[in-house]
Amino acid sequence: MKSRRSLSLEDVYIKKFFQKYPDSKHEDAIKICGFDPPPARVFGQGQRVLELKETGVSEEEAMAVADMEYRLEKKAKKRAYARLKQIAKFQGKRPPPNPYPSAIKAIQAEERK
Repeated sequence: MKSRRSLSLEDVYIKKFFQKYPDSKHEDAIKICGFDPPPARVFGQGQRVLELKETGVSEEEAMAVADMEYRLEKKAKKRAYARLKQIAKFQGKRPPPNPYPSAIKAIQAEERK
């Protein structure tokens, strides 16, 4: 007799998130020991979609809002690092390492070692 895998409500939305953003699987794998939940749980239509649905928003609208928030956060991180590099350039210093490295690039750098 096979045991059935228990699914939470957010698992359906997380699968949809991974289909839309397959690169985020690598982010989740790296930050498994971190304190912050992975992006798939927060924006990946996991917790956020359920929160929005509780307030009476339709599922499609909730997924669109969560998707928009995820993209905005990624853009904000890119802008923050661009600003750090700009400040370092004005001061004549080397730019600092990216505090928000791509998960794929981090894995590739680790494999090169």
